Amino acid sequence: MNQQQVDAKGNVVGRNRPDVQGTHPETGQRVNIEIDTSESGSLRHQRVVPANDPDAVNTFIGIDGEGRPTSATTRRP
Repeated sequence: MNQQQVDAKGNVVGRNRPDVQGTHPETGQRVNIEIDTSESGSLRHQRVVPANDPDAVNTFIGIDGEGRPTSATTRRP
């Protein structure tokens, strides 16, 4: 999705474009998922995405060149 990062109210909170973002239908809480092939990219997203919306649940997934998961971290507010 080519959409800037938004909070639960639809306000743009960052120029970052999470790979997947949405709002939980029952709680209204934002959820962001970032998938990266490089550790440096993942670490950058782990700093930027939560800073843009500290109330969101954020999941960061690292994958190798074959698309296999190598790491996963979820951060909750």
